[in-house]
Amino acid sequence: MAAIANLVGSIVQSGRDFTLYPPKEVTRDPAVLKSEDIVVRLADTKWWLRLDDGHEELLTLPELIGLVHNLLGARRQLGDVKRRAKAKGSVSVGINFDAASLMTPESVRTLLGKVNLEGLTK
Repeated sequence: MAAIANLVGSIVQSGRDFTLYPPKEVTRDPAVLKSEDIVVRLADTKWWLRLDDGHEELLTLPELIGLVHNLLGARRQLGDVKRRAKAKGSVSVGINFDAASLMTPESVRTLLGKVNLEGLTK
């Protein structure tokens, strides 16, 4: 959890972009991203994340789902703060996730649908 929180913080604070490379299980059969058994089929996969500064991370599916969930949450929180605040300053953004509740087929399909996967078209 701490590693994901640090990665989310780094991406949000620096405004970094990243490229996400899916595993061969996805590139060979992109239909897995819409399947009911997505979690089972991708459970043991590794996802390669490359930040625009060259930093790289290899993530498990639960780590990736936690990262995407929290990036979306952080962006939503920051958007709320920007709409309400007039002054500049620092903002604290909460990071949290319960991997078990996020690892449902519906949640995984939804969250993976929110990111661009290198080499796949939406």
